[in-house]
Amino acid sequence: LIPKIVDGRNKVFFFFAYEGIKDALPAPATTTVPTVAEKGGNLSALLNEGAAYQIFDPATGVAEGARVRRQPFANNIIPSSRISPIALNYLKLYPDPNQPGRPDGQDNFISMTNGEKNDFYNYLGRLDLNFSDRHKLFFNARH
Repeated sequence: LIPKIVDGRNKVFFFFAYEGIKDALPAPATTTVPTVAEKGGNLSALLNEGAAYQIFDPATGVAEGARVRRQPFANNIIPSSRISPIALNYLKLYPDPNQPGRPDGQDNFISMTNGEKNDFYNYLGRLDLNFSDRHKLFFNARH
C-alpha cells in the first residue's frame, strides 16, 4: 500500500530467489618437463626409443637437390657451447621431474597446483500486477 498512489493489496505479488555456489576441486595434471640431463643438452636417453628421436645439427645443412640433409649430433648430445644462454636461463625455470614418466620422457611431472574452479550464480524474480480481473501484467527476470 502506497497511500494516494496504489493500493496493492491482493493485486501486487513479487518473488525473488538467489543461489550462489563457489566450488574448488583438486585436479592434478600430468605434464612433461625436461630432465636434468636434457636441460644440459644430453638427449641420449631418447635414442633407446628409436631413430625418430635422433637430434640433428642445424648448422650442418647440405643441399642435395631440393632437400637439405643434416648430420646428427653424436650420441644425441648437444654441445654446451651450442646451447643459447637465453635458453639455459629459461630452462632454469622448469622444475625437475617428480615421477618416472613414460619411456620416451613424456608425462614425467605431476602438478598438484592445478584445479578446477567453478563459480555459479543464479537469480530468479517475478512481479505480478493485477489491475483487474481482466487486466494483468507480469515481469520475469532470470539469469
